[in-house]
Amino acid sequence: ADLLDVHITAPGASLAGHHAQLSLDARYSSYSTLLYFDPGNWVVRFTRAGTTDVVAASESTVIGSGQVRAFMLEKLAGGSYRLTVVAE
Repeated sequence: ADLLDVHITAPGASLAGHHAQLSLDARYSSYSTLLYFDPGNWVVRFTRAGTTDVVAASESTVIGSGQVRAFMLEKLAGGSYRLTVVAE
């Protein structure tokens, strides 16, 4: 239940047929590699692995040229997730 896929899309994009950019095992603390995207609006959604069942999602996040954003996923005591976007 803690295997998650990470989907990075334009706001409003369907996940049907979309392949995850990353996968992770949320039972363990980890750090991802740095990914580069064209400037624009992006949404990051974490789903149960192999499904479109979203467990956490960001708001539409504007990323300009040369800007860095960190999307931090935290598993809460009750088993739900909290996603925080940090601008660096």
